[in-house]
Amino acid sequence: MAISTEMGKYLDFPCEFGFRVLGSNRPELEESVTSVIVNDFAMELLRPFEKHTSRNGSYVSLKVTVRLESDEQLRNIYEALGKAPHVRGVL
Repeated sequence: MAISTEMGKYLDFPCEFGFRVLGSNRPELEESVTSVIVNDFAMELLRPFEKHTSRNGSYVSLKVTVRLESDEQLRNIYEALGKAPHVRGVL
């Protein structure tokens, strides 16, 4: 998954940013996302996950809010989340 390098034009860094992570409705999804943010990037989640479950309960979307320092950091986190176990997509 690649994110446009143009994204930095629209954000004033540092800033709060919310990633929307989509995946199967399993506890391992939250663990995987937390691992990427906390362990791989040494960042804190600014607030608890905002969680929305699909109508049939099979899928979930998590809003993950962090404080970004640069466009490069945005791209790196986006790519790492996209490769994380149990993640189907990142918006």
